[in-house]
Order: sequence, then structure tokens, then C-alpha cells
Amino acid sequence: MDFFCSLPFDSLIVYPGGYVNPCCKFENLPRFKLDNYFNNKRIINIKKQLLNNEVPVECRTCKRQEDQTGSSLRTINNTANVKSVERFKSINDPTIFDIKNLDLVTSNVCNLQCLPCEYGSYTRNAEFHKMGLQKTVPIKFVLDGVNLLPDLNLDRITFYGGEPFSDKITFQIIEKLIESGKSKKIRLDINTNVTLITKSKLNLLKNNFREVFIKASVDGFQKANNYLRYPSEWHEIETGIDLMKEVGINFSVTVALSNLALLTLYELINWVVKEKEVIDIFFSHVEELKSLNNPYVLKYNHLPKNLKDNLLSKFVELSKDTTYSSTVQELIKVAISICHSHGEDIRDLIEFLKVLDKHRGTNFIDVWPELLDYE
Repeated sequence: MDFFCSLPFDSLIVYPGGYVNPCCKFENLPRFKLDNYFNNKRIINIKKQLLNNEVPVECRTCKRQEDQTGSSLRTINNTANVKSVERFKSINDPTIFDIKNLDLVTSNVCNLQCLPCEYGSYTRNAEFHKMGLQKTVPIKFVLDGVNLLPDLNLDRITFYGGEPFSDKITFQIIEKLIESGKSKKIRLDINTNVTLITKSKLNLLKNNFREVFIKASVDGFQKANNYLRYPSEWHEIETGIDLMKEVGINFSVTVALSNLALLTLYELINWVVKEKEVIDIFFSHVEELKSLNNPYVLKYNHLPKNLKDNLLSKFVELSKDTTYSSTVQELIKVAISICHSHGEDIRDLIEFLKVLDKHRGTNFIDVWPELLDYE
């Protein structure tokens, strides 16, 4: 079995508080700081195992995803970075680091209260706590200052949130990079919900970085996205994407693939590829999102078999279109795999949505009328 991954060799993710990991999927790692990361025995041992094609216990998230669907962050990264994989394999040295990719989780400050959330939006968690859907009291956090940027020869920096266009720290760091003169050598990636971007900020990024790539988080089509990424409005998504196209910013769409997102995924794929002419759709599995407060009712098994059977035929039809990019084809393949999996009673999901609707003044039946039979 080949289980190598280049991320522990060339990538870092920095969280608020200044602690670091090789990537966002690692399990059960202590909070390493930059000053003790590069000579840490546990990190070196993980890299040694990967070079031996062994599965480190810290990499179980990717292994589990691959067993279930054939896809994971590891496989996506290795496909996109073949040269790096081959290089580190040929060097065969677990002590080597050549950090080119830096991911920054700047805060949990966000203007939306999306149902699935990787790191748990403070505003969403505060709302969940108020409704009694979450026991823990949410805490607001922001990356401490702009001086945490390590002095590395970076090729790419990725901003996560919260919402990078909402918290102040994101553009403080961007301005520092521009002032230092380093920005022109760096590709800048930003994960955003698209609702707060402006033409002036897009031009600032385009004019000062080697390349800019935006991952637009969109979880559903029209009303489904408004519900899943509450309180966004579909026209905001349309406007944001049109602005990126006008300025000439490269972008893709990313989906937090939940059971509810699955219900309109085929419509979203058609909109993204055929109407908006976006090349790629990336995705993350809600099954594996790290936030402890991610609602368990959004997992794939909380859909009955007859609904999955109805979706299956639509995804099988989509799979016949060979003009889709490899990542879109991979997403369709994963959707088919999910639809083949067993279904379970969805009473917990329905009760969760009823509580949510009462608080927000929304109505899930307006969005997904096929759930009416289970109300």
C-alpha cells in the first residue's frame, strides 16, 4: 500500500495562539509551536512512517475517508503536487523540511452562521448555544498579531477563517507582505463565503501577488445555499463571482458536503460548470470536519434509502459527461458512493431543523420539499 503524503514535508498550518500542524486533518497532535516544531521527534517519526508507506495514527482521518470514498486531502494533495511527492520520496530523509505552503487560520470571526463549519464560526456557535443545540460556551479567537509569519521562502499562503474578508487580521498580514516586497513571489489563496468581497480589495490582491486564487464556499443551489450558509442571499454569491470574473481573479467553488448539500448538489454542479463556467469544484466531507460542534445530523447516513436512490440516478447521469474536470468527476464519484451507502431514520435531523427554523424564521420544507414525508 502506498500511503505517502508530502504535506508534513512542505506545508504548515498556523492556528490562533501560534501553534502549528502539518495540515488540518491531523489527529491527536499536541499544540506544537514554531520554535520546537522542526526538530520534534513525533513529527519526524510521522514522516519516517510515511516514507515507509505506513499509515501514522495521526493520519487516520485521510485513511478513513479513502476507505469510504477513495478520496481524501492526502490524495487530492498528492495528485496536485506530483513533483513534490516524487522529490521527497527520492530524498528519503524524514528530517528534511522545505516549507513552501503556509495555511493561516486567522480567526473564528464570521458574518454567517453556516450549518457545517470546519472550525466553528463564533457567531454560529453562539446562536447554537442560545438555542440549546450546543452545550459548550463559544469563545472568540483571533490570530495574535502579524509577527507570527515565519521567515520562510514561501510559494503559497492560504487564508482561512472564520471569514477572511470579515476579520481585520487577514488584511493586516496581507499589507505586511506587500510592504515587505515578498508578496510578488507568493501565490495567495483565500477561502471565503464571497458575500463581503469588493472590487477594490480584489484589485489590491491581484496587483500585489504573483497569483491569486479564491475558493468560494457555496454549499447549495439558490435557496439551499441561503439555508445552509445562513443568512447569505443567492444574489450576493452571483455578484461576488461576477466580480472575480470581472477583475480576472482565478477561483473555484468549494462544498462542505453534507446530507442536505447532497440533495441539490447536481443542480449546483450544473450551475457552476455550465452557467458560471468555473473549472473546478472542490469539497470537504462533513463526516470528517474537525469542529466538535459540527451538527452530527448533517452526516450522510441521516438520509433514508429512497431519497438516496432518487439522487443516485441523477449522479449516474452526471457521471456520463466526460467534459467535467477531474475534480468534478471525483465529486460525482463520491456522491454516487454516498448514495450507495445505507440510509437511516432522519427524525433527529428533522427535529434539529425544526428548532433551527423556529429561531431563524426559516422553513426547511420550502427548500427541500422531499423531506415533507418525514416531518
